[in-house]
Amino acid sequence: MSGNWRPYGRTTYTYNAQGQNTRILDESYFGSSYLADDQELFTYNAQGQVTMDEFQLADISGTTFSPFQRDLFTYNAAGQRLTDTQQGYTNGAYVNTYRVTNTYTAAPNGVPAATQLASYVVERANGATAWVPYSQGIETYDADGNLTTDLYQVYTNGAYANDYRYVYTYQRVLATTPAKALRAGLAVAPNPSPASQTLQLHYTLPAAAAVSVMVFDGVGRMVCSQPVGAQAVGEHTLPLAQWSSAPGIYAVRLTAGAQSQTVKLVVE
Repeated sequence: MSGNWRPYGRTTYTYNAQGQNTRILDESYFGSSYLADDQELFTYNAQGQVTMDEFQLADISGTTFSPFQRDLFTYNAAGQRLTDTQQGYTNGAYVNTYRVTNTYTAAPNGVPAATQLASYVVERANGATAWVPYSQGIETYDADGNLTTDLYQVYTNGAYANDYRYVYTYQRVLATTPAKALRAGLAVAPNPSPASQTLQLHYTLPAAAAVSVMVFDGVGRMVCSQPVGAQAVGEHTLPLAQWSSAPGIYAVRLTAGAQSQTVKLVVE
């Protein structure tokens, strides 16, 4: 299916001198111009942490914005997020709706060692400054620092009661067996080679296998891929397909089944 493309929408990101994202603007295309749908504004503290994330809706003209909701964040001395206070805009002012307070494991664990979220408490606003319990989450970890249990509880009849939980299990890899290298006596001729020279690969397969050849440049980019197909055991000579080869050092890799051998090629 083909046709002409037309504008539909766009998202524009704005950054400050410190490289921090301060605004995300969403726009839709109407008629012949873009009109704003909404914007998200971010403010930061001196440590570069987000202290406010405010979401605003555009009016029908798509040129001005009205407050809708925002999150206010605080942090502990270790730089971890301590509270997230959610507020909604009503009757000309922001008012509290919910607050999330985080606690963290007392000592780092795992490799590398890291402090993880231990629990969080969700509170619902009751008036301008009061809060009442709403729910909480409790996290547990194994000795490697992997999350093993995520328990969610709701506050009802004056106490927290289990609602649901996620349980995670892990497998430990104790050892791996490295793949055996291909011993095919791979050689490229001529080597060194002029850039315009047709190359020949010479190798001996110890067993019948599906064969392919790839060439990589000095930074690891593949510059040539040549599938060959099934070949029998024994000696083989294979012309290497031409590619745009600038002077430099390349790696020629011969793969036979699950094994491979690589040799260096110098193009002058």
